[in-house]
Amino acid sequence: MDLKRLQNKVKKITKKLNLANSPELCGLDFSSEAGEISKEILELTDYGRREHVYNPDLARELGDAFYSLITLANIYDINLEEQLLSSLKKYEKREQKRKDLTQCKVKLEPIVLAKNFLCLNSVVGCRNNCVYCYKHGWDFENKFKPAKIFGVSTILKNIKKYKYFHSSIPLAIHNSATDPFQEGVTKTTFEILDGLEKMKINNIVGLITKEYLSEEIIKRLENYKNIRLVIFITFSLLPEKFEKVINDRRIESMKNLSKSKLKKVLYYRPVISGINDSENIVQKIVGLGEKYFNCIVRSSLKVDINTIEYMAKRGIFIDSNYDIGLNIHDSLKQMPSETRKRVDKVLVRSKIPYFKKTSCAISYLFNEPDYNSQWVRKEIYCSGNCPKEQQKICLRQSLKQPDSHEIERILQHLKLNAKYKIFKDRITIESKNVFYSDIKFLRIVLRFPVLILIDQEELTAEEYDRKYVNADRNEIRKLIKKKGISNYS
Repeated sequence: MDLKRLQNKVKKITKKLNLANSPELCGLDFSSEAGEISKEILELTDYGRREHVYNPDLARELGDAFYSLITLANIYDINLEEQLLSSLKKYEKREQKRKDLTQCKVKLEPIVLAKNFLCLNSVVGCRNNCVYCYKHGWDFENKFKPAKIFGVSTILKNIKKYKYFHSSIPLAIHNSATDPFQEGVTKTTFEILDGLEKMKINNIVGLITKEYLSEEIIKRLENYKNIRLVIFITFSLLPEKFEKVINDRRIESMKNLSKSKLKKVLYYRPVISGINDSENIVQKIVGLGEKYFNCIVRSSLKVDINTIEYMAKRGIFIDSNYDIGLNIHDSLKQMPSETRKRVDKVLVRSKIPYFKKTSCAISYLFNEPDYNSQWVRKEIYCSGNCPKEQQKICLRQSLKQPDSHEIERILQHLKLNAKYKIFKDRITIESKNVFYSDIKFLRIVLRFPVLILIDQEELTAEEYDRKYVNADRNEIRKLIKKKGISNYS
């Protein structure tokens, strides 16, 4: 007999026997029966001194309490079956949340779609050991020694089969897994580059480095005809306790790189409040950018439980206004507003373009519209000195609405069954089960803003991730408090 039929049977018997059924009496009766259950358990276990055993008296008390509960539910016309199923879902969600909060470590994959790149990782492990690095949350033992853990041939064989591969999506070699030009990694980096070139892949390929780039390495990079390279030199004048990479060697790399025809970006990151965001430091960054690079990109610190804990153990406590996630995929790059204003005030005076977003810089270098369609939130993402010609390129693209056949083709490729609407300046996807990566793929391939519509609110992929996917920040702070990190308590 299901619970609904059981409720109906109790209702009939209660009416037939004219049993008391006012809410006050049923509530008191249920409370009384619950007290009897507690009394029976205490006596059965001799107040916790004996094992639990079956007893018919306890069974009868449970039956009486169940009757009282059902009569109380019947008075208020409450469907107990529905409420029970709802409670079970709540408990399952709570347990999953608890399990999720223990999953701080990140497993690495050979091919991963990040926000700006499709990352190809063959070698993992970095000797630099920057205190703020993602690697402190990696799920493997030796984080500080490069080791090949994925075969280059496997990556090259599977890249075109990968769900999120597309000619419009820039690739990156060893991004966040190691430095592509670190000792013990450079050879593998060129193996991947050579393989992509041989396959006649025409994607933009980003190489992000803090290492020394010799003239020999740069000449070799200049020889590629199919892949379109862009080199990022990460440089932010952080003190030695944050990163041990020698600044002078990186400046030598800048000089060598400036003589080449390669596209080059000065990556001013991470910007850390109170450490490397002073006007004097930003002016030095701008000076190097103007002298050696095509443009500058500034980027904030990105931290999670692992990096915060690692830094705290070394006496480094960053501004608690930074967002903090469960792991690096859950974290957000959000620069405190005062730092952002201070940095941008200087950068906007630069003689070369500076960008808030990596995709803006890459698109500018190749005379293409921003592949992440940042203009959808122009007041937030577009920089103050973006070249007028680039603004025109993005504006022209913003007027090119994709047709429904193109959208449906991509949705079918993603195996995403979702309703969508095409507006003048955006596409909305109506779904509560969409993946961040799917929306990212859609907007890059379509070169058009794609927003997720939930409860009449339109969200970018990042906003959706922040609101509906990321771990609860209050719960994360509780975890950090247990670790004794004072300024996040």
